[in-house]
Amino acid sequence: MREQWSGPEAGVMLGTTRFFRDGALVDWEFARLEETDSATVLWPYPKGVRSARGFPLVRAGAEVVFENLAHDFPVRIVYRKLGPDHVAPRIEGRDGQGPGWELRRVPCPT
Repeated sequence: MREQWSGPEAGVMLGTTRFFRDGALVDWEFARLEETDSATVLWPYPKGVRSARGFPLVRAGAEVVFENLAHDFPVRIVYRKLGPDHVAPRIEGRDGQGPGWELRRVPCPT
């Protein structure tokens, strides 16, 4: 998994995520993190298609949690900080179960 985010500008960050298996791309998505006067919302775009519902930020700290209980799966997107350059994102269903990954900061390719 490789995830890359833009810096914040005008209340928006844009992200790309690519999933690889045996060196081949097997899945991808875009994301928009938007801060408004009333909420911060993560909008996933799996395979470029915007999700019908966003995931509002419900908790920030060592774990940043976005949650939408009206969504089928996932209902939660969690980023847990493991170190200054190390995070563990995961997606969860209603039972709190789901896949997770570990990501480390690397230099952006030129």
